[in-house]
Amino acid sequence: MAGGRLIDAVEAAYRLDLDDEAWLAQLTDSVEPLLQPDTGTVAYYFDLRGTRTELRSVYAKRAELTRPMQEMPTFNDPAQRTMLMLASGAHTISELLTPEQFALWQAENGTAMSIADSLGLTALDPDGKGVVISAGLLTPTLLEGKRQRELGRLAAHIATAYRLRRHLGALGSTLDGADAVLAADGRVEHARRGAKQEDARSALRRAVKSADAARARRAGADEERAIEAWKALVDGRWTLVDQFDSDGRRYWVAHPNSPRAPDPRRLTLRERQIAAFAAMGQSQKEIAYSLGVTLGTVGNHLSRAMQKLGVGSRVELVRYFFQLWLKHATHDASQVRSKRSRKRSRA
Repeated sequence: MAGGRLIDAVEAAYRLDLDDEAWLAQLTDSVEPLLQPDTGTVAYYFDLRGTRTELRSVYAKRAELTRPMQEMPTFNDPAQRTMLMLASGAHTISELLTPEQFALWQAENGTAMSIADSLGLTALDPDGKGVVISAGLLTPTLLEGKRQRELGRLAAHIATAYRLRRHLGALGSTLDGADAVLAADGRVEHARRGAKQEDARSALRRAVKSADAARARRAGADEERAIEAWKALVDGRWTLVDQFDSDGRRYWVAHPNSPRAPDPRRLTLRERQIAAFAAMGQSQKEIAYSLGVTLGTVGNHLSRAMQKLGVGSRVELVRYFFQLWLKHATHDASQVRSKRSRKRSRA
């Protein structure tokens, strides 16, 4: 992807100085040239927990697309929700659906938006929350391997950045809760908690150098190798975000940003993270990239997780995690109703 647009889009994902609507708009503007839409581009937040999936903060580059997006008649259908879950990464609708399902999508959604297919980045997090950026296409399209890999890497960064935004929003400051601060050359200037360990410090130093190398290659032919080196997480625990101090000096901040996967009984944190990404349709290579761990780590933990859960296939794993999300959403909704009831009683 010439001109460094892929790296530009990754950097746009890690903008922390914007509110949710402004962030989604500027991110969509950065991603749109990579998707090469024939008609227009739309983006929205979604949450797969619960029995309904509503679109939030719909941003459309063509105003006439906003209403059809908000009124998609089959979006809350179980098959469509499963498709959205398994679309984690970069895919076209025609790739994800059977011919019969695709014909139904064209009749109900494609016709309403005057498109024949849609290329989407689905940045889904293991907690069931995510972002979609989707480009309208006039002909059914299959993504080529290299392009799908690069866009999939971008989707992993968007999902990681969106999770970080939610975490930092609860803290109130981009420095609150940070585990390490590193100079632009990778030198660790401050570390605490797990980042104080020498293996963690080494991993963070390597990650800073990889991210800087990716930026240096933005205008060259090596962008695919650069984005491959710039993993979405460091050791499954930290997200690196660069900042400037009052003197204009650039440094990197390592924020704890481990995926918040549902908590099935008997699974370790790493096992449930990897199982959740697998349930989202990601290959073992994609999971390794999303977490910043080795391929061997993914394979070993996935085998153990599926054995502990008593599931024998990815299909069973998808069903298992949908049930978990529904259970968590029902519990959350019950707590909200209980809080409202207590407030009314006190009033």
